[in-house]
This record gives sequence, C-alpha cells and structure tokens, in this order.
Amino acid sequence: MAKRAHARQELLNLLRSCADIGLQDAYAANVCCGLRPRTEHPAAEGRRTGFRGFGRVGTGTDPDARYWFRTVKPAASAPDEAPRIDMIVLMRGILVHAFTRVYFSDEAAANAKDPTLALVPAERRDTLIAQRSEQGGQVVYTFDIHMQGAKETVFFDV
Repeated sequence: MAKRAHARQELLNLLRSCADIGLQDAYAANVCCGLRPRTEHPAAEGRRTGFRGFGRVGTGTDPDARYWFRTVKPAASAPDEAPRIDMIVLMRGILVHAFTRVYFSDEAAANAKDPTLALVPAERRDTLIAQRSEQGGQVVYTFDIHMQGAKETVFFDV
C-alpha cells in the first residue's frame, strides 16, 4: 500500500448554516477524508483528542439555525485530490440524503487540480469552498448550505 503525504493536522471550526431557509430541524453529518493512519482504537483516540473522524449535528441547537463542527483539517485522500470533508444533509421534505463536499479556500493549488471539483461548472465551484478566517485566535471555515435558489450548493448523485 502506497504511503500518503499528510498535511498538518490543524484543528478547525467549521461553521455552517442553512442560509436560505433557516430550518430548525435540518441535520448534517460529515466525514473527514485523508486523516492520518490510526495508531490507537478510535474510542481511545476520541476520549484523548475529542476527534473521531465523523460528526453530526442538527440545526435546532442554535436559535439562528446554525450548526458547527470542531474537527481536524484533513489531508488529501490521493495525490490528485484536494483536502475535503464529505457532507450529508437531511431535512424535512427531502426524501433522500443530499451529498456535498467541503473544500478549503486556503488550498487553491490543490483545488485547481481536484478531478471532482473540475467537473463542477466554474461559476458554481464557490458553493463548495469554505472560506477561512480567524476568530478569537481560532481557525474558522464558513460554509453556508443553500438548498435552492441562485446560490444553491452543488450536490452530488452517489
């Protein structure tokens, strides 16, 4: 099995909202791809670091229908792919899961050569890119999900 190069395991806060509809009962789950190989049992690592590689949260936990994850910025899963977080969105009125990806604004070179991102029309790619900022000394990536309208997030058929 080939070894993968791993980016530094940067802690980050991924802040999101269902910006266009403000639902109080939406649900999001994420899976970090390309994490370093585990050297301990996932439960032990989770107790030690608070990170398990998977997260889920509902929008009903915040009065503004926002939701957030504190996670680790992943490395790329393969040499030609950009670092990303895979996301599933569920909400009232949607009978099947909506699948999307979260790429990072500070990974422009990797994003430019990612084969999946290249399939998305150029004018829509920004709906998949979380914008980096620093707030209170912490890294924050903002990623709004739009289920409809002119800024609708790109979703994938899987």
